[in-house]
Amino acid sequence: GFDVTSLTTAAESDIIHTKAEDYIHLSRHYIKCTNGFVYKADGVLTPLVENVYDRIKNSGKSNIMISAFEATGYDKKLLVEADTTVSFGKRKIEPRQFTVLNVTDEVFAAAGINTLSDLKAAIVNHASNASADPDQLLRQYVEYHLIDGAFDKYSIVKMDGGDTVRIWETLAKSQIMMISRTLDRIDSISTVYSDKLIADTIYHCYFNTDDLADQMLDVANSNIKATNGVVHNLTSWMPVYEPKPTKVIWDLAAYREVRNAAGGNYQPSVPDKVEYKMSLANLACYDVEMGPNGTNNASYPSLCYVTCKSNLKGCLNNDRVVINVGAQGSVKMKTPTVVKGKYKVNITLAMPIELGFIRTQNGCKGGLMRVYVDGQVLSHTVEEQKLTIAPYTSIPKSTSGIYEVPLYEEIEFTETRSHEFRFVVLDPAASTNSKFCLQFDAITFYPIED
Repeated sequence: GFDVTSLTTAAESDIIHTKAEDYIHLSRHYIKCTNGFVYKADGVLTPLVENVYDRIKNSGKSNIMISAFEATGYDKKLLVEADTTVSFGKRKIEPRQFTVLNVTDEVFAAAGINTLSDLKAAIVNHASNASADPDQLLRQYVEYHLIDGAFDKYSIVKMDGGDTVRIWETLAKSQIMMISRTLDRIDSISTVYSDKLIADTIYHCYFNTDDLADQMLDVANSNIKATNGVVHNLTSWMPVYEPKPTKVIWDLAAYREVRNAAGGNYQPSVPDKVEYKMSLANLACYDVEMGPNGTNNASYPSLCYVTCKSNLKGCLNNDRVVINVGAQGSVKMKTPTVVKGKYKVNITLAMPIELGFIRTQNGCKGGLMRVYVDGQVLSHTVEEQKLTIAPYTSIPKSTSGIYEVPLYEEIEFTETRSHEFRFVVLDPAASTNSKFCLQFDAITFYPIED
């Protein structure tokens, strides 16, 4: 049984959104029974049976976008609700979910685009390389409007703390979408950063504002739920573009493979009462090698996804990654797309009280490790040219908690793309101490202005 605040969101506290244009209003006055709640609705709840592609096609309002899907083969891909893989003779079904940033014919027409040919011409005209293949540019444009996973409009625009910019990776290779928030408009999308039904803080959010002005979600026609994702309509046609270097937060557990494997245990909304643990060693998004002498810590597998209790409530998404590969063991993984430029890089560590001995180097070397970026060893600081890092020694307090410490004072990427990080554990205690492990939450890239 769920009361009305559990059934609905803070901003849509009396609305259930079912089919593409269906809004069902629930009365706030409900009957509480011994085994649940009874509500009065002003309409019939239609079962959700359409996928994201059918949602868009059946609306009859996005013929150009449908033509673009068909021309690039995404009309078939957006029908998929699960992928079946076979590993070591075992079949595994992994759900597929999409967030589609859709452009209606009306919005295209406002930009002078009335056919698929017009769209191709506009994409070519907007591209930095005008000699690029129009068909390839069209495919990139379609993929630029797709995000892996199902995210509602509040998740799309939500930001951390005082941040004013958020980066989203799209299905377009090495292309990202930037959302910025301001307080200077009252007619754009607004989101509530509050657990209360009444908003106490409202921000107005825009897409790619340094490229085309006023690209926003069409609030009245977004959050269209489907069996394999969610559709949001835009107020502008949003061509592909490359923003300036912007802060990127890399959640080390934010991979589709982890989300599918953990299911309902993934990224709990509040700290867990009991930690959930899951091995990551066999997932394709990580490359794990155990050190030659193994590990003496039996509490965690070699690489482990762990949710957080209240003592580590500062962890991003209330989860963390635990590395337990022994001395000379390593873990390799890829970053989200990072815009080319110079960055200061920090790592956020989880330190439960039992890892305090690593901070004080009591019988160990502070979690000594070496980091390879795209196969190269980079210096820890420009001045000292250190090739190894003992991150736990930079934690300023002895109490359990979440701590952000320097990883690189300066690192430069010469192209916009994902990068490979490999962490090699050098601390001998990783193979001998039964409590030793490294617990990482996130890595943050802060742009450095020249």
